[in-house]
Amino acid sequence: MKEDISNTMILRILLFLSALWIIAYLWSFSILIWTEPTGDSFTRGLNRVAGFFGWQFGAGAVGLAIFLFGRRLPRGGMRWLSRVPVLLGLLPILFVLGLLIYSWTIHWLYPPEYYVPPTGSATIEAPAAATATE
Repeated sequence: MKEDISNTMILRILLFLSALWIIAYLWSFSILIWTEPTGDSFTRGLNRVAGFFGWQFGAGAVGLAIFLFGRRLPRGGMRWLSRVPVLLGLLPILFVLGLLIYSWTIHWLYPPEYYVPPTGSATIEAPAAATATE
């Protein structure tokens, strides 16, 4: 029986996909670092986070393709190496899940009765209106 794709063709495809994955993965960090934050108030800088996760999603999709093509290789080092992009693509997802779990469980670690509010007023008083006296 004839094989669908030869191992050398799979390796060439993996090399091309790996180059795409490295570019997308590194570009996501460059967007996070070098993009100027836009927006006002609470949303300031969300453009950087959205760009980071968008490129991470693209890198994860390419990483999944690398994993699927790598499964066609014989057992060994290259097959294991094809799993690295998928595992690195899971890190941002696990980080966000960890933050969510932390935010849901923080009240068990620090109950409200131990919370001491900051001193001082949270409001800023307007200066008194100047009166015109002549």
